[in-house]
Amino acid sequence: MNSERPEECLVRLSELTVRFGAFVALDRLSFQMNRGEVIGLVGPNGAGKTTLLRVLATLQPPTGGSAWIAGYDVSAHPAAVRRVIGYLPDFAGLYQDMKVREYPAFFAAANGLDAKQIAAFTARALTLCNLVDRQNDFIEQLSKGMRAKLAFAGVLAGDPPLLLLDEPMSGLDPSARKAIREIILQLRDEGRTVLISSHLLADLEQFCDRVLFLRGGQILSESVDQTPVVQLVLESEDETTPDRLRAMPGVADVQKKNDVRNGYVLVLKEGAHVPSTLAAITAAGLPVMLFAPAGHTLEDRFARAVEGRHP
Repeated sequence: MNSERPEECLVRLSELTVRFGAFVALDRLSFQMNRGEVIGLVGPNGAGKTTLLRVLATLQPPTGGSAWIAGYDVSAHPAAVRRVIGYLPDFAGLYQDMKVREYPAFFAAANGLDAKQIAAFTARALTLCNLVDRQNDFIEQLSKGMRAKLAFAGVLAGDPPLLLLDEPMSGLDPSARKAIREIILQLRDEGRTVLISSHLLADLEQFCDRVLFLRGGQILSESVDQTPVVQLVLESEDETTPDRLRAMPGVADVQKKNDVRNGYVLVLKEGAHVPSTLAAITAAGLPVMLFAPAGHTLEDRFARAVEGRHP
């Protein structure tokens, strides 16, 4: 958990637990989010991502622990929490027979804005989503990507400081995903706090400040992991090679790469001096053909944290 000043903390979870009978969806989850921070949620199906977002959106009561948003307990003060969040579920319903400009206006009115405020919000939302030229079309006339962008308009009504997004880019083509990324980046620049669930790791890597890896309702690690991982390819090897590599200074683990002849993945110890490790390997007479950093993409860190394997 971060040790930021309390006034910077917008979301705080402590031992948050959700059970459905014998099934534990969230298992004593604890972390916090600070204002202006974008955090991604990553994990296999059933990891607890959607359940966590539903708890924060006051749609799913926790069975243990606590969750606080902007100083409000989500269980004790759900109405107050709803005023400071914008929630986009994984299947956002849109009124197909409504005109594009009517959609943000509808949500603005539902949030208690007056006529002048509704007009201003509608214009801003359509500009942000790049839908000004489609504002008089019916929603059913929009492409899937355009509908995904329009869904953001409802989320932003009421100017919430926290946005909860569940798979907002799922099923979209690259152009539509790029448009959604740009919207999220602009919202981050405005100081919004965003918690987003997605399986699209390459997209998350472009705008998230950090990513939480979930499995079985628990946080396994964060994407800030900087454990040095090196890909090593030797000109030749024998049965003693793995043990010789493990004996090198700074080496914590050695794994054979079956898809690369004479290839290995070396996981180094925290703080290990990578050039010194290479010097020790060559000094030991091992014929090095390739020695290169590996495993620092989000997908690689996900593979290590969630799937227990190395690139």
